[in-house]
Amino acid sequence: MRKPMRVATSVLLAVLTTSLHAQQPVRWRGDFVYFADSAIFTDCKTGQRWPVAQAGDYLALEEAYLRWQGAPKAPLLANFDGRIEVREPMEGPAREHMVVDRFVSVQPGSSCESLATPGGVKVVPQASGSM
Repeated sequence: MRKPMRVATSVLLAVLTTSLHAQQPVRWRGDFVYFADSAIFTDCKTGQRWPVAQAGDYLALEEAYLRWQGAPKAPLLANFDGRIEVREPMEGPAREHMVVDRFVSVQPGSSCESLATPGGVKVVPQASGSM
C-alpha cells in the first residue's frame, strides 16, 4: 500500500507546485538567448535562469532576437510580460519554464551586464513588438 501513497504524494506535490507558480503575468527584464531551437532567459534583478517555453507570445520575442542580436548566442536585453510555469520538457522531469504572455521590446546593444556596469548603460531606441 505504500506505492499508491507515494504516487498520490507526487501528484499532490506537482499540483501544488503548479498552482503556486500559476501566477498573473508580471513585467520581466533580462537577457534572452536563442540558439539551436532552445531559448534561455536570465532575469537581470536576480540572475536566475529559466528555459523559455515556446508558447504565448514567444515567437515575437524570438523573431526580435534574430533580427537584433549582436552575434550568435549573444544575450539581448528583452522586456516582456510573463510568468513562471512548471512544464514537462522534451526530456527529463517537469521543471520551471518562463512563459512569455506579451512581448514588449528588446534593447539592441544592451544586456544585464551593461545595465550593471557603471556608465555601461547605452541609450538606444527600443525595438518594440510591432516591427
